[in-house]
Amino acid sequence: MNINPILLGLREVTGLEVEPDVYTGSAPEYITFHYADERPELYADDKPIADTADIQVHLFTPGNYMNRKKIIRDYLEEKGFTGVSIQSLYEAETKLHHIVFECEWTEEREE
Repeated sequence: MNINPILLGLREVTGLEVEPDVYTGSAPEYITFHYADERPELYADDKPIADTADIQVHLFTPGNYMNRKKIIRDYLEEKGFTGVSIQSLYEAETKLHHIVFECEWTEEREE
């Protein structure tokens, strides 16, 4: 399972830099993502036939995040992610809003 290309597509809709796991750039506003969990989901003939991944997408921004939050949520839902939940945090140390999108992606295994 590799859904990185879909998640990297957030660049196009937000105009922000997007990197898996850890951001290494210097932009004041950026997005990271990671796989929190990946597991077999559906079985047939005692073999897994589909997997589900729990994904976290993180928006870091110093300013008002409400519009970007909606754009990211809508993008994830349009691409087929399910169970999108959003948590808004503020990191006093970095003075950044940290918005966490938790969602799931399920796909069939290729034979």
